[in-house]
Amino acid sequence: MRGRRRFIGLFVPVLLTGLLGSCGLREPMEQMDQVMTDLEFREPSDRERMLAGDTVLPPPGEVRSQRESRKKESAEESTLKLLAELCRRQDEYEQVQVLMRDEMARLAKERTPATQDMSQETARRFGELEQRLLNIERQIAALAQNLEQARQPTPPPEPAPVEPEPGTPREPEPALPPHPANESKKPTLSLEDPTVPALPEPQIFPLPKAVVLVEETKKAPPIPVTAPRTARSPRTFTPDAQSLRAKARRAFQWIVNEYPNTDELIDARLNLAQMALEDADIPEALKQYESLIAERPEDPRTLEACYEAGRLRSELSDFAEARKHLYACADRAPESRLAPLALLEAAKTYDYEAAYGQALTGYTDVQHRFAGTASGREAQRLRADLLLKLGRPAEARKLYAELGADRDPTNTQRTHAWLQTARSFMLEKRYHDAANTLREFLMEHLSDEDGGEALRLYAEAHTGLGEPLDAARALARIPEKYPTYTKVLDAQQQAGEEFLALELAGVAAEQFQKVLKALQAAPPAQRGDREPRALLGLARAQRLGGKLDDALATLRQLRTQFPSHELTQAADLEQAELLVADKRFGEAAQLLGSSAQAYPGAVLSVRALIRKAELEERVVSPEQAVETYLKLKAAELEPAAAATCAFRRAVCLMHLNREAEAVAALREILANPQTPPALLALSRFQIALALERQGKFDEALAAYLDFADKSGTAAEANPELQTLIATARWKAQKLQWLRGLGTTVSDADVRTEKL
Repeated sequence: MRGRRRFIGLFVPVLLTGLLGSCGLREPMEQMDQVMTDLEFREPSDRERMLAGDTVLPPPGEVRSQRESRKKESAEESTLKLLAELCRRQDEYEQVQVLMRDEMARLAKERTPATQDMSQETARRFGELEQRLLNIERQIAALAQNLEQARQPTPPPEPAPVEPEPGTPREPEPALPPHPANESKKPTLSLEDPTVPALPEPQIFPLPKAVVLVEETKKAPPIPVTAPRTARSPRTFTPDAQSLRAKARRAFQWIVNEYPNTDELIDARLNLAQMALEDADIPEALKQYESLIAERPEDPRTLEACYEAGRLRSELSDFAEARKHLYACADRAPESRLAPLALLEAAKTYDYEAAYGQALTGYTDVQHRFAGTASGREAQRLRADLLLKLGRPAEARKLYAELGADRDPTNTQRTHAWLQTARSFMLEKRYHDAANTLREFLMEHLSDEDGGEALRLYAEAHTGLGEPLDAARALARIPEKYPTYTKVLDAQQQAGEEFLALELAGVAAEQFQKVLKALQAAPPAQRGDREPRALLGLARAQRLGGKLDDALATLRQLRTQFPSHELTQAADLEQAELLVADKRFGEAAQLLGSSAQAYPGAVLSVRALIRKAELEERVVSPEQAVETYLKLKAAELEPAAAATCAFRRAVCLMHLNREAEAVAALREILANPQTPPALLALSRFQIALALERQGKFDEALAAYLDFADKSGTAAEANPELQTLIATARWKAQKLQWLRGLGTTVSDADVRTEKL
């Protein structure tokens, strides 16, 4: 880890220096030569060649000197050290490969005479580095194979019949005892703990007996079992790579056990922690970092461990302990590159805890202390995002304006600032300002991701302005202008739905067909809910365009391909509307009833029952409508919808000459305090009408007068209610006149009253 950081710090400035102009390219090349020379792996010793499988023997004089140096350590110990060093070098070279690949891609885009030579030279170095990696992999494989063979028990060789030549050195290679810790050590957390991923334990060779570790001066706090905020997934390795990683891990652990007082301990701990993170084993990585902090608290190389321990504690939601590590890292080396990163992570912990005041203070401190740097700009962005989250868009826009105006090539927050500025305007419902901001931003040369998101927000702004056609057109432009935008299919689907809402059936169907065509070549994970949604939208567009047969075929395809999908029920409702358009009301009602029965408790089931009851009331059978409305009484509806269904049931009962049941149902509506005023007025009128039809004229007279007196407020903005009030007063006068004459109205006359 330390060597990797040192190399990156040297390599990146060299590449950047080479891009400053066409002159002076020789100096960067010489610096790169020096860097590659520093990283050049030393020539392996003869002993290492023998272990790696080479048969070349060194001269006798060198053998004597090597024999004297090997008296201090066994052959297996030196092999383990060499194996650990090779793994570390391999990791460094892989990091260099990544940097070189990125640099070659960037140089290829610029295509200037100054960068062409640099690109060719970098490509040549990349090939050399690839060859070195292959050599290292071969050496690691040979070392591991020879070491495995050496560890296998073999019968003692028979004495040679021929005496060796005088002066030939004999070097015994005793088999080392197995490490006792391999049999007794257990994981620090139980395997049943859901936060610890279950990974198979690799088969690894035993190590020599370990010495007792130095007691830690400061015991690390227990690792919390809270699930990490960000789920990590382990890296995948080939079986050979996994075997080599297991051997390297045991080698690093042996260094930790055998040499706790040496400088190699720091590298070993850091490498063990890095390997644990690759396996998504956060508790083990945290254990290595905090053990290193406790063992070497004053060593400057433990700053990285301090910073990483703080980040991992934050992932485990142990924010107080995370801040201890992060502030310690910043205080010990305030001028280091880790100081702003640590302070920024510490401020984020307050944000995660919803301590927004302290988070704003932390972001502001990092922004001002490290102004002009990447950390300062990120702190400014996080501060603005938090202000926007807290409902303070005007303050956030000032910070976004500064970031958006900064055209420094190293400013990576500029695009985010423009998009967030538009979002802040939309938060205040200033859609015109948001549209102008996005229009100006879209005039720049943008990547597909940034441009697609900006155009999507532009469509959202037009929707807020009440311009759905412009919004739909903007969404339809995204696939053509920004084809690699990650949400391009969602934008196209939304465009089709917008055109469908505008009753532009042909254009909407075209959008849905494009989505379906793109999904045919997409992987199953990307198709998800998009395909059934597109099929349903296409069927609706075809129905709107009068293509009933095509719509039925599309719905049949949706039902066949996705029989258990939730949108299959929506296809039932859509097919019912097609049957209604074909005047097949009975079949439509039957389909709606079977769909509601097949999906009990679903939201669409309630909609299906309501639509079924409406059809039955109007054209099928009021008796069936009464039963359907009774089923809806048990459903969890909104108060207004529940009152409407109860009222329609009462009307159906009156159609069936069941006035007594209708009056009881209507009085339940009046007793409900959540019934809307308009329905209260209608219920009073229907009660009076039902009483009149029952021949209870005195009660009907009182009911008509009660309706006329209590419905005046509700009827102010409702012409229909005003007409009913006039009708109720006329009926009341008629009943009073008939009562004064001592005359009664016949039952047949009452039945002729229109409901």
